[in-house]
Amino acid sequence: MGLSYLTLPAILYFDYLLTLVAEVERVWTSGRLNWAIGLFYVNRYVTIFGHIPVLLEFFWVTSNPQKLIVRYINVFQQAFRF
Repeated sequence: MGLSYLTLPAILYFDYLLTLVAEVERVWTSGRLNWAIGLFYVNRYVTIFGHIPVLLEFFWVTSNPQKLIVRYINVFQQAFRF
């Protein structure tokens, strides 16, 4: 079970790095901004940045649950629950 917590984000970030060059060529340099490009950015970057609090919670060991980062992670998780 612990292995899947490492491999799934690793695959996600590896795929991101593989497609970054194509993204820069096709999206960033186009100079256009429409609903499709906005949806592309939301889909791509919410997924990437959404894993950071999950990884922090999984690997962060703290003796004080009142720390700011712990509260931030809890708020983030509640905001993205479906």
